[in-house]
Amino acid sequence: MKQLKSEFLLPIQGLYIGMHQYKFELADAYFDMFTHSIVKKGSFDVSLDLEKKPSMLILDFDISGHFLAPCDVCLKQIQIPVEAAERYLIKFTLDDGQSEEVIYLDQDDAELDVSEFILETIQLHLPIKNKIDCEDNEYKDCDRSMLSFLDGNVNPDEEERNDIWGDLKNIKLK
Repeated sequence: MKQLKSEFLLPIQGLYIGMHQYKFELADAYFDMFTHSIVKKGSFDVSLDLEKKPSMLILDFDISGHFLAPCDVCLKQIQIPVEAAERYLIKFTLDDGQSEEVIYLDQDDAELDVSEFILETIQLHLPIKNKIDCEDNEYKDCDRSMLSFLDGNVNPDEEERNDIWGDLKNIKLK
């Protein structure tokens, strides 16, 4: 687990001023690092453009991929696509600064952990509803029996029932 985390530690102390590009491939092991992650299984490609300036860093993330989740309509596990782009501004300072738009980093820090930034970007761009457009793909990814049940097309006589009350009626007492 620690070895995976070190892949997201970027050296910033000896980095020259200018543009730097990084690429990451995320899988289930990445999301296992975070207990608070909404996403548990998924596959994402992350492209990071890091611009170093004398007093700040500009991080531009471009993320695309999908995650697995139960459909909010039919409850079948489906792949939900996610596209995300986010910019983070990080300023170097000696004191603790406070701002909603800017992240402050101590000038003496040698590394920057981008794993939290990536997770935050993905989670901010998750759809509100976990569903895909079933009509476009002719319902091939859907649980048809659940959709039929939701439409009211299931006959109660066809359902398998455990009628314990009916069995109690058959009991003969002295």
